[in-house]
Amino acid sequence: MKFIWHGINKSFDKKAKKFNVFENERWLKKQTQNLSRVLKSHEQEGCSNYSEYCLSIIAASIKKKKISILDYGGGIGEEYFKLKKSVKNKKIKFFLLEKKEIIELLKREGLNNEIFLLTKIKQNEKIDIIHFGSSFHYIENWKSILKKCIKCKPEYFIFADILCGEIDRTFSTNQLYYEKKIPIWIYKEDDIVNFLEANNYQIYYKSNFKSEFIKKYKDVLPMTNFPKELRIEYPRQLMFKIR
Repeated sequence: MKFIWHGINKSFDKKAKKFNVFENERWLKKQTQNLSRVLKSHEQEGCSNYSEYCLSIIAASIKKKKISILDYGGGIGEEYFKLKKSVKNKKIKFFLLEKKEIIELLKREGLNNEIFLLTKIKQNEKIDIIHFGSSFHYIENWKSILKKCIKCKPEYFIFADILCGEIDRTFSTNQLYYEKKIPIWIYKEDDIVNFLEANNYQIYYKSNFKSEFIKKYKDVLPMTNFPKELRIEYPRQLMFKIR
């Protein structure tokens, strides 16, 4: 079996951080190709394809006619286009937070005319939903970021495709990306739940998250290179609502 993650660390590996995978040419080329695909798909008429993330369903269920969403680590903005096609009779103010290189790519395509593009959290901006789609485990200082997000007073937090579970402790490991390494967290779920509960949010929804990626590994994450007490079978999808 080919393993994706290697090493058990208390903090992010400094050597792996120096690779800056999300800023290198290979990654940016891939994102450029993905953006072309998304824009072409959006031009076609009809409904959005099914999204495994629950963001669009939550957005549609909020009773307000005007809602604001922050997609933290939102990549090329694919969730924005799915929302645009799927959620009817609502005006959505969509903020996308990403690295500078991705923001510049989106600006070149003119998406700053539709989306509020950010490289850091906009303080004092009221946000209804803060969404982390396959991005939260890449955030080194995750507690600090959550504290900044809480200042936006969101009604909901959504963590989609997050690497967490009932393990003994939160730890960092290195994710292989071709010849490079990406430092990530694998979370003890209770660490996230307890942190948000202490800040007046309660867990509202929880499920395993079975993406196309995990199907390559017979529906279970390849983690037998870790001790049993640190393995998770699936990523999760968690949602929290303010009390």
